[in-house]
Amino acid sequence: MKFKKGGFMRKSRVFCIAVVAMMFTVFLIHEVLAKNYYLDPDIEKRIQNQHQRIEAGISSGQLTRDEARALKNNLHHIQEEAVNLQADGRLSSSEKQRLNAVLDRNSEMIQDKRQNPITAVAPGAGAERDNQIRDIIARQQVSINAGIRSGQLTAQEARILNNNLNHIRDEEARWRTFDGRLTEDARDRLMAMLEENGRMIRNKKTNPITAFGQTYNESVPSINIAKRISNQQNSIDQGIRSGKFTREEARILRNNVSHITELARGANRDGVVTNAERRNINWLLDQNRDMIFDKVANPIRQVW
Repeated sequence: MKFKKGGFMRKSRVFCIAVVAMMFTVFLIHEVLAKNYYLDPDIEKRIQNQHQRIEAGISSGQLTRDEARALKNNLHHIQEEAVNLQADGRLSSSEKQRLNAVLDRNSEMIQDKRQNPITAVAPGAGAERDNQIRDIIARQQVSINAGIRSGQLTAQEARILNNNLNHIRDEEARWRTFDGRLTEDARDRLMAMLEENGRMIRNKKTNPITAFGQTYNESVPSINIAKRISNQQNSIDQGIRSGKFTREEARILRNNVSHITELARGANRDGVVTNAERRNINWLLDQNRDMIFDKVANPIRQVW
């Protein structure tokens, strides 16, 4: 069999050109990716530094795992934002200033979470902050229960702290807009109250345990029950207007509130509400509250 020398040389040249073209294409893709994922050295250094500080905070016990996760999520958001801003291969001075401002906020939360409560920095992170508020409420409840068992808290101190938590829960329900969401101002106020209650739980010597907005006395629990009932009625009305509840669901929730109201009136007929009666009424209110907050996780039902 004979081969044509000219044909073989032409095929070789075509093959070489194709290989060179492919290599050049790969090089271009690499350059584009490099530009898109390039981070400004100053921004990258600050992100790495904050990662190290977060890890140190976990090791020292200064930060909980949840707090560290929130702070790291902030850094992840900042890094993604930086990459997006540098999609054209450069970072303007105003863009860099904006990134540094967000990094400053995260740094302050790492440095002193008491003065700077840990929150999400991503725009539109309201749902995350709502979850964080509920997580803190749950953790404080656990701490109060642990304080009672260890003897760190007296029964009266625990009652005050629990009343404060119930107040925060009710304020959360009251401040929700018709679509069931909290405004940023409402979230900030809730976080401030939680921080105040948290300081009393952690160190009652330097932060004397007191009820929010008033001096504690034995009549406060009854006042709180009446307030909780009123807030739940308002939340149900808002749920109907926003479409959150069907008419049937609202009817059941209202019947629960009516039943609890009658129990509270009956318990207070002689002017004295026993601790057992108060606990039972608040337990029923807690169940109804959970159904109002999240009917998917807490199917709406009769509580008695």
